[in-house]
Amino acid sequence: MPCLTSKIRRIAAALAAVHLAALAMPGFAQATARPPAATSAGSTEGDLVGRAKTWLSGRHQVSAAEIGVQALDARVQARGCPGSWVFDQPIAGNDSMLRARCPDTQWQVYLRVTLPLRPAAQAPGPAAAPSAASAPAQVLSAYTPPASRAPAAPPEPPIVKRGQTVMTVWSTVPGLVVSVRMEALEDGRMGDTIRLRNRESGRVVTATVNGPQSAQGL
Repeated sequence: MPCLTSKIRRIAAALAAVHLAALAMPGFAQATARPPAATSAGSTEGDLVGRAKTWLSGRHQVSAAEIGVQALDARVQARGCPGSWVFDQPIAGNDSMLRARCPDTQWQVYLRVTLPLRPAAQAPGPAAAPSAASAPAQVLSAYTPPASRAPAAPPEPPIVKRGQTVMTVWSTVPGLVVSVRMEALEDGRMGDTIRLRNRESGRVVTATVNGPQSAQGL
């Protein structure tokens, strides 16, 4: 028994040393342990999508059933919110991007949404047809103008630009979240995988853009 107790003490001391070494790494914020969510990722994402549709329905005066919400990237872990979600659309002129924030946990995620087209205003009723005497003579022409082509939609501007400071988050272990402020080495749009560099250690990593100046570490 004394031998077993001695081994247990040595293992505990080694684990404590590893934990202290991790906290001393340059550029890393203090990791905060959080209890795992009580619900599954699927039900958590479903609740978030339902609340997002309700908010968009009231803001844009459209039916919630006609609003589309793109599923989260498989690498982004959906989380629940103990309180109420706060929604907004921070990118001016872009109604396809919705931000959801949880004030209790300071966690946020960007959702790509599709809103239904609003019905156009009805045109006034047709005027009375002119009489044959007053109607101008119509000139028939065999020329048919080419069909007009709508201009291609411009690409969405990047929400992360090269040289910006990007808050990068890792959550590889359930209940453990680590965030680092890193420098973007290239531009990135929503869902793009870009390279970032730790200004203190010089280490280069890759992450997925999930919002303005925000990325999910891989």
